[in-house]
Amino acid sequence: MWPRTSRSSGGSGNEAGAAITGIGARKAGQFLLTGLNMKTAPWTHANARVATLRAMRAPFTGCAESNVVRAGWSGVNVPAQSGEPTCP
Repeated sequence: MWPRTSRSSGGSGNEAGAAITGIGARKAGQFLLTGLNMKTAPWTHANARVATLRAMRAPFTGCAESNVVRAGWSGVNVPAQSGEPTCP
């Protein structure tokens, strides 16, 4: 799910095999740690997807980063969830 990688540098694509352009280690770490701070029980991959996307809303108001995170989760077969924030 690490969207900081890219296909051209040996990263992974999404379920359709398309390349996922990275967002960088700093941004990836920031949203991941913020998402982990939102941990609830039970903690599932689906809940982690929603939490990390919610974590993206505060520091990154554009859709570019959120779309990369969505593609990363979809790439590891964690589909869109109810309650998932959308781009403005």
